[in-house]
Amino acid sequence: MQRTLLAACAAAAIFPFAAFADDDTPAQPAKPEAVLTYQPVFFETFNALTALDMVQRVPGFSMDEGESVRGFGGAAGNVLIDGERPSSKESLGSILQRIPASQVERVEHIRGSVSGIDMRGQTEVVNVVRAEGASGGSGAWEANFRIQEGEPVVPFGEASYSGQAGRADYTVSFESDGYRAPWNGPEFLFRPDGTLIERREEEGRDTFRNYKIAGNTEIELGAWTVRANADADWRWYEYPEPGRAFGPDGEFLRLDELFIDDSSENFSFGGDVERDFGEALSFKLIGLQKLREFQSEQTSSRFDSGGFNKRTRQTIANDEGESILRGVVTWIQSPRSAFDFGVEGAYNFLESDVDLTVDEGNGFVVIPLPVTEAKVEEYRGEAFASWVWEPSDRLTIEPGLTVEVSRITQSGSAQAERDFIYPKPSLAVTWDYASDRQIRLLAEREVAQLNFFDFVTSSSLSDDQTNVGNPDLKPQRTWRLRGEWEKRFWTEGVITLLGEFGYVEEVQDLIPIGEPGKRFDAPGNLGDGDYWRARVSATAPLDRLGLTNAQLEAYAETGDSSVTDPVTGRTRIFSDRRHEEWYVEFRQDFPDRKFSYGFDYYQGGDVELYFIDEVRRFENGPGDLDVFVETTRVPGVTVRLSLENIGNVDFARRRDFFDGPRDIGQLAAYETREKQNGVTGYLTFRGTF
Repeated sequence: MQRTLLAACAAAAIFPFAAFADDDTPAQPAKPEAVLTYQPVFFETFNALTALDMVQRVPGFSMDEGESVRGFGGAAGNVLIDGERPSSKESLGSILQRIPASQVERVEHIRGSVSGIDMRGQTEVVNVVRAEGASGGSGAWEANFRIQEGEPVVPFGEASYSGQAGRADYTVSFESDGYRAPWNGPEFLFRPDGTLIERREEEGRDTFRNYKIAGNTEIELGAWTVRANADADWRWYEYPEPGRAFGPDGEFLRLDELFIDDSSENFSFGGDVERDFGEALSFKLIGLQKLREFQSEQTSSRFDSGGFNKRTRQTIANDEGESILRGVVTWIQSPRSAFDFGVEGAYNFLESDVDLTVDEGNGFVVIPLPVTEAKVEEYRGEAFASWVWEPSDRLTIEPGLTVEVSRITQSGSAQAERDFIYPKPSLAVTWDYASDRQIRLLAEREVAQLNFFDFVTSSSLSDDQTNVGNPDLKPQRTWRLRGEWEKRFWTEGVITLLGEFGYVEEVQDLIPIGEPGKRFDAPGNLGDGDYWRARVSATAPLDRLGLTNAQLEAYAETGDSSVTDPVTGRTRIFSDRRHEEWYVEFRQDFPDRKFSYGFDYYQGGDVELYFIDEVRRFENGPGDLDVFVETTRVPGVTVRLSLENIGNVDFARRRDFFDGPRDIGQLAAYETREKQNGVTGYLTFRGTF
């Protein structure tokens, strides 16, 4: 309730900007603009050095990396480069970070469907248009230093270079990333009446390191445009956590030592070929291949007053891959009518081997669990078609239909084979009912992406929790209705109201599997459920309020969800879904002094998880406050100093344990934990060459 009030207060703070807008808004064209264009000079105030900086400063736009849904087309984000979607599943942020701002001719904010623009179900996209011949000999670099009390300084950064070789444009990049962060705090176990059972002092420390190389190229071969890309990255993660447990009177009980050691290798390569057959017809073929190897070892050791007690170990070895081929034909029938249609095929696989063993003094012995060895394969195909129709200057309608067929097989310690057919219709409508106001409507059916790891058993040794693999898991399907109202004001100001309702078939969650008394939690499908959410967001220049070159961005969101719990039979919210959050960001620039400063603050609501005999609740504490100062006084370099997580907020968790299934069991104990990872400083140097 408290967070709902905070979100409401944040929303109330946003609305006055729209109220002031009508008084002094300059006259705008009678015909609404579906495409708002921003020239590079617009971004100079924000010290933009890369295309990512520019996209992040587009008024009223929030970058979306894409959703976890089935299919290459459905997973697309909301940023285009030269009118095209990247033919890879690399993050949009990484791709945009490699494009120097000097190579960008303009940035287009496209609101609503537009003929010839690949929206793929998005109600708005940004198109980064590069200048002709912009790839000739330029680059961008960034060097960061992560600073935290009691920890060594961690350097990381990246560099990219774009050039030309003959007729081919190319970009190559190298990136390193890493951190070392403490996760310290007390953990308490209580009886239902609040009596302390034990206190634990845990001192964890995250250590992560990542190295990545990437490259892409583009060349014109007669009537064909050919693009190719590839990237490879290597990741290492370690987490040691010694924890000492004490009784209610302070007596030593035991020492628990947890150690997690993960590593992975990730490779992907893809590309596309495109040809225009005149001004009205074009064809594009896209291919993508991803491969990943993952190794993990978790060890949990326990020592009591008598010495060694036991040690539990889990090892995981995974190989996974994804192959996609997609063909698209675009026919621009007229300036007001365009069609897209095509097919997509995909093959996905996961080979996983999980071993869980325990040593109680006589060597490791295997703990028998179901579905610990598996190979999961999916063959999927889909056909799709969409039509963008502009019956008037103010109205755009885009109906679409995708039909997907797939087969999922599983072999190993469990055998299964299933076939699915899912039609996925959609309808997007954009109505510019005034020169500065727009309504966007979207109705669609979405099919979620299955996580193949849900088909294989895995354990969390730190939480003593095992989730059994479920070969019968199905993807949840969502019928979604979304409406957005947008108002432009003060030239660069925008306020957007969003409302969304979703009806979800066979909600994916944890369900009980097994015979009574031998049941495990497992990923599975509940019955049908529904959710709603409402959001208000705004970008407001503050010059008219006396703050020159200052800008405020904010959003607030609330919502709810409903589904029947598989254990209790009662209605509850969706697991692992945050229904309330709000965010505010302020920035002011002083170009003459070559100085900028700002802050951002985020607060999110609680998240709950439901198990057979347990409920977990996560809280974010009072919120996350970050501040920064930035200068361009050093020629050719932007220097930024930022502090994050000011206040060192608590990340709280509560676990309620029942003495049986939650429908018949009573609360047996509850556990509370408050961990902190400290205030973090970043010193960043950025530039172009």
